[in-house]
Amino acid sequence: TVAAAGVGDSGLCISEFMARNLTTEVPGSVDGSFEDWIEIYNAGPASVNLDGWHLTDDPGIPFKWPFPAVDLAADGYLIVFASGEGLTRPNSDLHTNFRISSSGDYLALTDPQSKTVSTFPASGGTFPEQFADVSYALVDTQPRHLKTPTPGAANNVAEFVWVKDTQFSVRRGIYTAPFAVEISTATEGAEIRYTLDSSPPTESTGEVYAEPITINSTTVLKARAFKVGFEPITKARVGGGCRCALLRLRLLLRLLLRLLLH
Repeated sequence: TVAAAGVGDSGLCISEFMARNLTTEVPGSVDGSFEDWIEIYNAGPASVNLDGWHLTDDPGIPFKWPFPAVDLAADGYLIVFASGEGLTRPNSDLHTNFRISSSGDYLALTDPQSKTVSTFPASGGTFPEQFADVSYALVDTQPRHLKTPTPGAANNVAEFVWVKDTQFSVRRGIYTAPFAVEISTATEGAEIRYTLDSSPPTESTGEVYAEPITINSTTVLKARAFKVGFEPITKARVGGGCRCALLRLRLLLRLLLRLLLH
């Protein structure tokens, strides 16, 4: 797993986790056992001994589950199962004494000084809802859902879970009267943003779609859907295409009428 955000001076970070494991096989797990898991990655140049390091699901208890004195090599990965069993034997599977909630939770890695060096989310609070057999990973500083989890290995960036494209209730074309356009996406809970000036909307620009948009002049309507943890479609969908040429058609009809009269 390639992770950049949340990496402290030591190079250690939580790089990926799964909070609803139904069928995903994880290296080191017992056959037929599908435990939730947390991946620790050492992005630093040297091996780090984890004695004194902790994982926690409570910002008020930074030392909730202690790592045993095991070494994590540079560019190495370590899987910890979030089973609630609290197992810390160095030469066996590691299991936290807490579980992580798929409905949204807090997850952090703390160093021997109880300093938080890596969290999900990086801004604090709780991470978003998690889905069956979909992991949540840090990739190029951004947390993203991965449809193909990679416990103990590098992420495949092509495996992002994408927000479904936006759909328009009116097709692009020339219209003779004002009309309303409805915009939707099949991704539940996604926020739709739109623009009417042909500029592409982003997560922070454009209007938030809340109700049908009235088109009463020649307009280029663009829209994109966004959701925390999901990769947005790269290009804004163009609904305008939704062009209303009411005045233009009236002028054309008047010109034709004049020609016929002459």
